[in-house]
Amino acid sequence: MTPWMIEIDGERFDLQELLRLNTLPDISITEENGRYYLRADEFNSYTEARDVLNRGTELLKVINGIAQLEIRNWENVRLRGLARDEANSTRTQFLFPESIRGRSRVSANLTVTKSDGTVEASSPKSPLEAFLEIAKKDGNVEKGSSILSRIYQAVFWIYTSLF
Repeated sequence: MTPWMIEIDGERFDLQELLRLNTLPDISITEENGRYYLRADEFNSYTEARDVLNRGTELLKVINGIAQLEIRNWENVRLRGLARDEANSTRTQFLFPESIRGRSRVSANLTVTKSDGTVEASSPKSPLEAFLEIAKKDGNVEKGSSILSRIYQAVFWIYTSLF
């Protein structure tokens, strides 16, 4: 049996709230040199890091879900990596860097230069402008888009709470 642990990351005051879990017999949170580790007896039945990672991810979702309900102003903690204490008194770290996300946007305006040198600029309405004009004219469209906005906000909140 190898003693596995999950390294967790987040705001310090949220992590310190988790130190109270140390009253549970099979799950504990410890702080070592400014790093926080989640240990669970069940992790030690695994031999592969991927299995510990998967189970630790699920356990953190449960912890974050309960903390969202019970602790004011809770911000979810995240899995930072895995660690394993080796028989020779060393610790092996398994790190899982977060993915990088990028966005970009391109737009253009049409400009026509006639043979006589006059310039005509055309900037068509954006879809947002066109939709807003329709919403102003039709109360059902306005109400529907407002409802849709609230649904998206709720789904986003649920998604960010889980991950």
